[in-house]
Amino acid sequence: MITHRRTHNRRLRRVAGLLAASMVALGLMAPAAQAEDNYQTIGVNNGTYTILTDEGEANSGVVRLLNNNAVGMCLEVGPDGALTDAPCDHVSRWNLQPNRDGGGYLLRHIGDNKCVDGTTLADCGSDAADNYLTDSPMRPNLVLTRAAAINLGKNSITICNWGGYLGRAVIDYKVQEDPNSTAETSDRKATDWIPVRQCRTETLPAGKIAGQVEFRVNQGSFGNTDVSVHIWKFGGAHIDATYNTYGGYCDSWLAFEPHSANQASSKEDWSNPKCHAGSGGNLAATIIEQVLWGVLKGLFS
Repeated sequence: MITHRRTHNRRLRRVAGLLAASMVALGLMAPAAQAEDNYQTIGVNNGTYTILTDEGEANSGVVRLLNNNAVGMCLEVGPDGALTDAPCDHVSRWNLQPNRDGGGYLLRHIGDNKCVDGTTLADCGSDAADNYLTDSPMRPNLVLTRAAAINLGKNSITICNWGGYLGRAVIDYKVQEDPNSTAETSDRKATDWIPVRQCRTETLPAGKIAGQVEFRVNQGSFGNTDVSVHIWKFGGAHIDATYNTYGGYCDSWLAFEPHSANQASSKEDWSNPKCHAGSGGNLAATIIEQVLWGVLKGLFS
């Protein structure tokens, strides 16, 4: 079951199971699929919609949303940007992506980096987009494939230094670059030292990706010129985000800022910003399994 949650003033909805018989009657699903229970429904636009995968996209993670109370009508985006319904033959496609911290999902409109926000759309990188929770991993047919993730383009991580220190970042990652294999390519990227009020961007290969960003500061006056102070883990189909670091030598903090094209989550794993030399974690051989908390467990299929 999926539960719809909005933080602050976000309303709560529940998601029920699929009424497979109605889909068969509409010719949207073969009768043999009834017993597989491979579909779910979701509360959107003040209604309940069945999540449908098209025959040609059965394993892509790209879906249509069928209105359970309007025969043959699916969720669409109107000319004014508001959510509406239209005949299912010619409507928008959607995909479910992990939200900012990996605790739920966003419902992304394919083609414009917008996600559902009530009865309209908002930038997928903003806090306005609705969050959906699930009490079990997402079904494989609702997760973007390796090929779909690769088609999103190269992954990108930017580090910005807004603090009062000289810092740099070390990025360890594993990525699935082959659409036909679960094999993972691992690598490390290290930025140059980043002066105050400057940023550095590292471009990584396209594909489903997981890893960690370690931020280090120059604290020569404390007997160590390269001290680890923050480690954040990340994972998803596509990362396009900025890690912003703030504060002073002994009270720094780091924040994750996803961009509109981002389809990855990130969460703090370790922090030691108190003027003490940090140990700086190493990337484990099983980093993908370790990174994928909560809804991300089924991501790397």
